[in-house]
Amino acid sequence: MSDQQRLNKKFNIAFSIITLLCSLVLLVPTEALTRGRGGGGGGGGRGGAARSGGNFGGGGYGSVRHSSGSFKSSRSSYQGSRSREFSGGSFQGSSGQRSTTRQQSAPQRQTTSRERSGQRQDSRSDRQTGRQDLSSQRQDTRSERSGNRQDNISERQGGRTDRTQIRQDARTERQGNRIDFADDRWSGRYNYYHNHYHNWNYWYGGWSNYYGFLAFGTGLAIGALIASIPYNSETVIVEGDKYYYSDGVYYSPEGSEYVIVPPPSGATVTALPPSCSTTTVGSSIYSDCGGIYYQQVGNGWKVVDPPVGAIITELPEGAMEQNVGRQKYYFYANAYYQPFYSGSQVVYMIVEDPTA
Repeated sequence: MSDQQRLNKKFNIAFSIITLLCSLVLLVPTEALTRGRGGGGGGGGRGGAARSGGNFGGGGYGSVRHSSGSFKSSRSSYQGSRSREFSGGSFQGSSGQRSTTRQQSAPQRQTTSRERSGQRQDSRSDRQTGRQDLSSQRQDTRSERSGNRQDNISERQGGRTDRTQIRQDARTERQGNRIDFADDRWSGRYNYYHNHYHNWNYWYGGWSNYYGFLAFGTGLAIGALIASIPYNSETVIVEGDKYYYSDGVYYSPEGSEYVIVPPPSGATVTALPPSCSTTTVGSSIYSDCGGIYYQQVGNGWKVVDPPVGAIITELPEGAMEQNVGRQKYYFYANAYYQPFYSGSQVVYMIVEDPTA
């Protein structure tokens, strides 16, 4: 037989003994209790035969009581054993003490519970109040920010309006100044051309009649204002000033109109005025166009100073007689013409300024 088998056998024997003991422990109190209840019944049955019953009680019942005493002793031993095993007395005492303690501490617990409930309620109320205060603060902050934004918007709008008005006033003022300046400039130049060029009839030899030599230019006078210029006019720039040229006539813009001006010295045009003649001085060739002299440059013609030494057979229209000492001269367009005879014919030669 192996060790494992022996061990299993011993375990089975021990388990059987324990099972038998437990059965006896449970069986004996049940039987004794049944007998006690039977004896009581027998005693009740002795109501009519007391003596007999007494014998019965003294005889067999005594045995029973003796047996019952043994049972009680055994039961007491069992109960004692159970008390010792389960500490029943101590359990009952401890249970009573705990019950008393619970009863005594119940009001305190209730008070504590009420206090805790009140504290929780107060805490909830405080948190609710705090949330409401915080919500009110945020609302106030939002309202304040909205008000500040609205104020800033209004302020910026007001600033833009003010700046717009200032710019508008400045534009209006500048426009007025430009108009005044243009009017003054136009008036000044108009008066200049009228007073200056028209007076050249006396001082410089009749500039106002310059364009009279042009067959098509009859009626055109220096200083006259016109609303528009010929469509085929070309632009001429002289020392930064703008002019327009068409068929020998020069125009200067004045506001929305144009004033007729003398040919500006240094102007270069693509075509000569009509009715020009050729004059030679040394190896240089000039074109005499009514007292204004042009010299060819590249593909154009340039207005130049009257060439000293040039001899012409006819004075420009409007030339004015001027005596310097005992010598007679004719003056026109910044040129002095000295008459002399060539054979039997009177000719005119351009000379240096005798008054210089």
